[in-house]
Amino acid sequence: MKLSLGTAQFGLNYGISNKKGLIKKNEVTKILDYCIKNNIRNIDTAKSYGNAEKILGQYKNIKKFRINSKISNLVNIKNISTIKNQIEDSLKKLKISKLNICYIHNFNDIKIKENGIKIFTELNKLKKNNKIKKIGISIYTLKELNFCLKYYIFDTVQIPMNILNQDFCSTKILENLKKNKITVEVRSIFLQGIFFLNPHKLHKKFKPLKSKLLKLKKIRHEKNDMLKHCIKFVKSFKIVKKIIIGVTSVKELKTILKYYNLRNYKPINYSLYKSKSKMRNPIFW
Repeated sequence: MKLSLGTAQFGLNYGISNKKGLIKKNEVTKILDYCIKNNIRNIDTAKSYGNAEKILGQYKNIKKFRINSKISNLVNIKNISTIKNQIEDSLKKLKISKLNICYIHNFNDIKIKENGIKIFTELNKLKKNNKIKKIGISIYTLKELNFCLKYYIFDTVQIPMNILNQDFCSTKILENLKKNKITVEVRSIFLQGIFFLNPHKLHKKFKPLKSKLLKLKKIRHEKNDMLKHCIKFVKSFKIVKKIIIGVTSVKELKTILKYYNLRNYKPINYSLYKSKSKMRNPIFW
């Protein structure tokens, strides 16, 4: 299991706990330098992350990373060259010749089967032409996953997974993905930082999550205890190949890496804290 650096914060004011806004260029450089030093060589970005791709392309050692990016706005696509153009634009901004994984960012782009087949056919052409190595899909729900497994053959799926959102944690689901030779990457392990905020001070829309967050608060016996649990929970699923983490500073990255490498940390019964509220999923925020 490896870490992958999420870059939404490089181009957007992303995350409900992010009070810093966009990350300054010199801090981005420090983060990327630290990643190389600590063998974090996977980057997750997207065309919709503001200037993130361009900022990454300005980093002198960007070719030392395996970069995954996402294409979007493909609903009812009429001009199939739009896909190639998006990927070529990403490669130009990133200053690389090939994407490690090209993700379809929005499930809605392929939920109409005929449209999805067009997109998938074009991506396979680009794969053969060595513009992308693998094809992936970023999804939010089990319904979306089941549809994808029925109609398409993806190399990789990116799913949300955290203590509140345990929708994809079934052994049966994960084993089925393994059986189909589909690599699993997880995101939202900190749920945009909601685990680290005061439950009493959250916006009223998060009220359905409050009781679970208050229960979790009781296990915070020391500083960063919640951070350790968030990481420990996801690392318990051995089928997961990559964990995507977003940071706003090299200091945050150092802290995450410290607890990611922590051994012999006693887990808790995480099933007690899973939520059924739709607010466990950022798509509804």
